[in-house]
Amino acid sequence: MEWRFEASILAESCPNANPITASITADLCDQLMASLPTDSKLVEQIRKVCLSQRGKFPSAEDLAQQVGMSTRTLHRQLATENRSYQAVVDEIRCTLAKQFLDQPDLPVEEVAAQVGFSEAANFRKAFKRWTGLTPSEYRQNKSQVYA
Repeated sequence: MEWRFEASILAESCPNANPITASITADLCDQLMASLPTDSKLVEQIRKVCLSQRGKFPSAEDLAQQVGMSTRTLHRQLATENRSYQAVVDEIRCTLAKQFLDQPDLPVEEVAAQVGFSEAANFRKAFKRWTGLTPSEYRQNKSQVYA
């Protein structure tokens, strides 16, 4: 689904905006950013762009354009930090997935969608690669810690 509207509408205030919800959302983003390791300004920019996309992580090409550099420059700058774009995105996805999995009433399929996977099976494989645990094992370990 896609909505199209005049760009000038973005400058108008939203009549249904809830300042409490906005504050809570901003606090959650700040907590997430604080939970990630401190890195270069470039990695911080990548994180901010990815987190602002609501589960749709941009390609390296799209992100490079958004931060005002070529894709080659993006990859070259990340390589000087011994990082790759995919590794940074996976780190963000893993952190988000853990936060979502901490909510036991949220189905794994929904968690998968929230962190940018179209198939829950692909998410399960990726989560196992990132953490060494399946999503259900992660939840089980978390529930045992708090029991």
